[in-house]
Amino acid sequence: MFGGVAQSNTVGAGAALNFQMDSGSTIATSNADMTLNTANDVNISTNAIQDGIDIAVGVGAAKNSKNNETSTAAAVGGSFNVSVDTTSANSYLGSNAKIESAKNVNVTADNTSLLIKVAGGVAYSSAKSDNSVGAGIGANLNVLSKTTDAYISSGAYVNSSGDINVSANGGKNFTDMLISAAVAGAIVTGADSAYTFDGALGVDVIANTTSAYIGSSTSKLQ
Repeated sequence: MFGGVAQSNTVGAGAALNFQMDSGSTIATSNADMTLNTANDVNISTNAIQDGIDIAVGVGAAKNSKNNETSTAAAVGGSFNVSVDTTSANSYLGSNAKIESAKNVNVTADNTSLLIKVAGGVAYSSAKSDNSVGAGIGANLNVLSKTTDAYISSGAYVNSSGDINVSANGGKNFTDMLISAAVAGAIVTGADSAYTFDGALGVDVIANTTSAYIGSSTSKLQ
């Protein structure tokens, strides 16, 4: 949780900024020339999980109790959350690998995210003067640009008496949970003229890449 608070007799401004970046690779693979003969399942899998809860609050307050001391009292409160996720998850069977299984062969990759972001801005302005101004701002920016791949390389040999399963889950089926909330408020009192400005903004950019395939020259028997 991040917070910023400011108080002043004439002008008060409070700001909070939170920046989170997740980047990295999770890989599960066989040796390129691995040979395996087994009566059990063969599982090549990776599971990358990113989670985070971030709360940012900015509070600004200004209060002038002296008549005609100044013509304006102003308060600004703002907070900003920025989250960037560029992780990758890869599972694959090498190009010259030879697998024989009496059961199933599974090659799977999962890359999921759980992100909760809350941004808030509160301003309070009170003045015995001509003008009182309050502005509250809250903003979230979330960027998901993840890569998830699962495949059996071209040239590999797989002989399975069960199923051959190749699957990649990059968060397309609601396994990515992104909860983003931005709130803002301003209170002004006591002046001849009162002005409030409230703004809340949430921007989500999702550009995930997900692929699952079996190479064109792979030998597979069931």
